[in-house]
Amino acid sequence: MNQKQHLIKKQVIEINLNSQTDAFELQNELSRIYHHKIIPIIDNVLSQFSSSDIIYRINILEINLGNININNLEDELIDKIIEKLEQQLLKEIGVSTSSCSVKTQPDTNLHESSILLPRIASLSDETGRVRAKNTEENQVSSVDKALYTSSSNRIEILDIAEKEASEINIFSYFIQTGMLPWWSQKFSKQELEQCCDRLIANSPNQIKSLVEQNLKYPNQLQRIIYQFSDSILLKIVGLFTNDTDLVKFIADYNTDTKLIFKQLKQTKNILEAKLRLDKWQGIFFSLFLDSNIQLNKLKLIQANLLYISTINGIKYSELLNYLVAKVNYLSGEGEHFKTPLTQILTEIQITSEETQFFKKDKQANLLLSELQQLSLNRQISPQYAQEVNQVINELKRLLNEIKKSAALENQRHHTKRLNQLLQIAQTLKIKIQQETNSQQSTLENYINTFSQSDEIYIYNAGLILLWPFLNRFFVKIGLVENNLFINKLSAERASLLLQYLVDASTDSSENTFPLNKIICGIDLLEPINTNLEITTKEQAECENLLSAVIQNWSILKNTSIEGFRKAFLHRNGILRIHNDGWLLQVEHETYDILLDKIPWSIQVIKLPWMYNILYVEW
Repeated sequence: MNQKQHLIKKQVIEINLNSQTDAFELQNELSRIYHHKIIPIIDNVLSQFSSSDIIYRINILEINLGNININNLEDELIDKIIEKLEQQLLKEIGVSTSSCSVKTQPDTNLHESSILLPRIASLSDETGRVRAKNTEENQVSSVDKALYTSSSNRIEILDIAEKEASEINIFSYFIQTGMLPWWSQKFSKQELEQCCDRLIANSPNQIKSLVEQNLKYPNQLQRIIYQFSDSILLKIVGLFTNDTDLVKFIADYNTDTKLIFKQLKQTKNILEAKLRLDKWQGIFFSLFLDSNIQLNKLKLIQANLLYISTINGIKYSELLNYLVAKVNYLSGEGEHFKTPLTQILTEIQITSEETQFFKKDKQANLLLSELQQLSLNRQISPQYAQEVNQVINELKRLLNEIKKSAALENQRHHTKRLNQLLQIAQTLKIKIQQETNSQQSTLENYINTFSQSDEIYIYNAGLILLWPFLNRFFVKIGLVENNLFINKLSAERASLLLQYLVDASTDSSENTFPLNKIICGIDLLEPINTNLEITTKEQAECENLLSAVIQNWSILKNTSIEGFRKAFLHRNGILRIHNDGWLLQVEHETYDILLDKIPWSIQVIKLPWMYNILYVEW
C-alpha cells in the first residue's frame, strides 16, 4: 500500500465538444474513468515526486491535454495525464525525471490509493462544464485537468521542522473552530490527543503561548477541556508553572474531589462532565489571572471552590463547611485521600463572622467571577476592558482586606465602598453584555473568522437522509418537547446520537460534528463534549430509526444497517454559506441511482429547532 498521502482541495475537468448531443454519456464515462483510473494515476505520480520528510504545497496546477480521440478516450486520457502531470510537476518541484517514471498500468484499487480529495470528485455544473465548440468529429478538444489548493501561484516546501509548525497550525485551528483546515489529514480524538502530547514535548513555548491566547476566549478554553484528557491538561498546566509538586497535587485534588462531589449534597446532582469542566476552568483561570502571584495549594483550592460555587449558584461558605464535614466523615470511615484535604480545608475554613459576611455579600464574589470571565473576552472595547480590570482589582483588594480583618467593625468599615463597587460592577456587566450581543457573529463569520476558505469538508454527509425521522426520534428519547430541544445539553446529546447513527461511535472528535451541529441548531463554533455514554434505550431507538429508514426506502429492504451506513451515511461532502442558510454538496457514488427511489425529499431541510435552512445537492 502507498504510505504517502496527497491532499487535493479541488479538481476540475473541463472539456469542449463539437456538440452537446452525447455530452451526458461522455460526462458519465469521464466520471467512471476518473474514479477508477485517474485518481490512482495521480496518486502514483505524486508519490514519485514526493519525499517522506518534505511537504510540497502547490497552490494551483493546470495541465492542458489537447485533443483526445473519443474512440480511444480512456487510453489517451491516461497517457496524456501521466505525461503532462509529470512535466508540470518537474517544472514546479524541479525533480529529475529519472526518479519519476510511472507505470502506465498502475494499481487501480481505490481502497489502496492514498490520495485524499476533499473536493467532490465528479463532473457537475460547478466542477466540470461541457460546452459546444466547432471541433473535428470524434475529438474531445482542450481537456484541462486542474488541481486547486488556493488562489496563489506559489509553491511552498516544508521541511521536517516546518511540518511540526504545520501541526501547530492544525492544533490552533481546531482549538479556535472545532474543525480542521481542509489540507489536514483526518484526526480521530485519540490522534488529536497524541498530536497535542507531541507538541507539548517538542514545542512547549509555542503551545504555552497558544493556550494562553485561547484562555481569553471561553469557547476555546471549554474546547481544550472537553477534547483532551486530564493527563494532557496536567501537562499544559506544567507549561505555566515549574512547581511539579503543584501539578501532581492538582491531579490528586481532581481524583479526591471527584469522589467527594458525587456524595456531597450541593454537588451530587451536577453532571460529572459539568463539574470536570468547572474544576479545570477554575484551575486555568487561577493560573492565568494570578500569573504574577505564587500559586500554592491553599490558594488553588480556595479559588477553585469559590469558582465552582459561584458558577453553580452554591453558597461558598455552605459548600466549604459541608466539604469539611464530608472529608472528616470519610476519613473516619477509613477513606484514604491523596491530598491533605483535611489540613488544607481547615486552614481556609471561614470563621462564623466571615460566614455572615459571605452570606450577606455573596453577590460580590459572584460578580467578581463573572467580571473575570468578561475580562478574557477580546470582543469588548478597550475602554470597557480597562474599567473591568480596575473593578476586579479593587474588588479583590477589598475582599482580601475584609477577610483579613479580625473585627467585625473593620469589615463594616469597608461595606459602603463594597456596595458602590457592586453597583458599578453590575452596571458594567450589563453594558458589556449589550455590546457583545450587538457584535454577535453573522452566518458568514463562522467561516471568515478562522478560515481562508468558504468550504467546510465533512465525512458524514449522508446523515441528511435521516432528517424526516429525527423529530420523532428525539421526542421518544426525551430530548425534544413542543418541537424544541429541552435545553442546551439535550441539543448537544442529540448531535452525539446523530454521529452514533452514522458510525456507532461514542467518542468522536469535535471536528466530525459541523453537520450535526447545524441539524441540531447548535452554533457552529460552540464547543461540545463529545463523550457519549449511550443508554440501552438510546441504542435500541437508534437501531429502530435506521431500520425504519431502510424499510421505508423499499428498494433497500434487504440491506443491513451496517451496509446502509457504509453505502450512504459515510459520505464525503462540502458545507458552504448559501444565501440565508447552508448548502451541502454530497460526493457522488455509482449506487446513488437508488436515490431516485427515495420516498422523501432531501433537497431542502429545515427542522423546527434549526436556525438556518440546509440546502442539499446530491
